[in-house]
Amino acid sequence: PAICTPTVPDAPMVAEPVGRLSVLWGLSGRQVSVPLPAGSTVRELRASLAQDRGPDERQSLQFVVQAHGQSKRLADDEEVPRNSEALIQVLVQSQPRLHVASARWASSAALAVEMTGEGWHWDGQHDFKQVVTPGQPIWSLVELRPALRARAALLQELIQDIYLPGGNAEFPGLAFAVVPVVALDSQTTLLAALGIGAEAAPYARLSAKHFGRCFAGQSQDSEDAGYFQGLDSDRLARATELLKEHGPTYELDFSEAMVCAPIVYFAEDPAREELLGILSARLWT
Repeated sequence: PAICTPTVPDAPMVAEPVGRLSVLWGLSGRQVSVPLPAGSTVRELRASLAQDRGPDERQSLQFVVQAHGQSKRLADDEEVPRNSEALIQVLVQSQPRLHVASARWASSAALAVEMTGEGWHWDGQHDFKQVVTPGQPIWSLVELRPALRARAALLQELIQDIYLPGGNAEFPGLAFAVVPVVALDSQTTLLAALGIGAEAAPYARLSAKHFGRCFAGQSQDSEDAGYFQGLDSDRLARATELLKEHGPTYELDFSEAMVCAPIVYFAEDPAREELLGILSARLWT
């Protein structure tokens, strides 16, 4: 499960009238007072906050309690803390977002076409059908918390203009970050953020990878993959170290049923569960 735990303002909560609860709404710092009797559960708080929302929007609300400098996501069956030191924050996000350093693409489909020429698609038996959901938006780094934004920007700087091996071709890499959504594992989060549809999801392969000197080397466990030389090798080594510093490292690829597919090298922050990585592609002919 994943949860966004952004920095919360230090402002004290307003004293609560009997039978009501003050919560911090999103990242705005705005406090909202809602009717909620003592002893209520998070499920009842969800219903009180979202009476005018549809079922999907109600489920997109995430609840985090901030106390003594620590953050914890609250499950629906937990009782809502009611003390002066506990700050309840409500986060609203229904879909994982792919944040990238460039804002020139309107969608992940457009990104895939520019990266590969034909987009990510099936083999001839699938009539070269695209595997990306049309209109899946992508986002800039601006909306990320500052530390994650800076790390993603540095990662892009390190891999800029370097083409990575991708099966029978080479493709550019694109640094990205994903702030996850509650109750989704990292594979599901990435597929949703990329706009990979349900038809292609079963062909995804996620594996833990020990990156050696270069995340995209021919041998992931080798100290020197031997593919890159000189300046490119040094820059990719620094990019690899940046991923390792972020957390445990992984690779997401797809089976050969997809002739052209994304390949993702990424790390997951063990505390915040934010994903930082490099998106590229691979081609089988």
